[in-house]
Formats: sequence, structure tokens, C-alpha cells
Amino acid sequence: MTFTEDGRSITLKGLHAPAREVNTISATKAHKFAKGNKVWAFVLVEQHQHIDKYVAVPEQILHIILQYKDIFQTPIVLPPHRIHDHAIPLYPGSVPVNSKPYHYSPRHKTEIEQQVQELL
Repeated sequence: MTFTEDGRSITLKGLHAPAREVNTISATKAHKFAKGNKVWAFVLVEQHQHIDKYVAVPEQILHIILQYKDIFQTPIVLPPHRIHDHAIPLYPGSVPVNSKPYHYSPRHKTEIEQQVQELL
């Protein structure tokens, strides 16, 4: 904005905000930010890489794939039941591990325990 004051030309210019940057961070760092409530916003940028050249499948491998094409199909249903089911053996009478799904500060944990005792 330009105007004249007492015979002088005065120009006012607005402030320009710096350009915004998008930086990559690791999943661990993102988890720490979210855990500490230091996150205002996350931006997910999907990066596409264009491949100009296709890799040719060697003739020997292509022959095997075509010979056993029923095995190399993308599955659309669950596999059939087998004779032997795999399982994790447990000790007789054992109970599942009882652990809290969230971490609370000692002060918060004490308050929760106190309120539970009052309700009981």
C-alpha cells in the first residue's frame, strides 16, 4: 500500500509467512509425538514412483509359474481345515495374562484405584 504523507511517499508492505515444509519422520518419532500430545497435525503424503522398465521374468521361473498356476493365484477364501490344527499349548488351569492396555501416571493410577474401591 502506498500513500503520501507530508509530501513523502510511504509504502507499507505486509509480512510474508515463510513457505511451509513437509518433513518426513519415522514411525517411532510419530508415536512419541502422539504419546506426548505434541502433535497438532500429521500430513500423509503418498509418494508414487513411476517405473519405466519392466523386469522380465526368467523363462525357467515363468515355466514353473504357469505349470503350477493354481498355487500362484491370489487367495480369495480362507484355507481349508487341515488334519492337524496348530495351537499354542497352555498349562492346565492357566489364565490369560492380565495387563493394562494403557500406561497411566502413578497419580492417575492411584486415583483410579481409589475410585474403584469406593464403588466396590
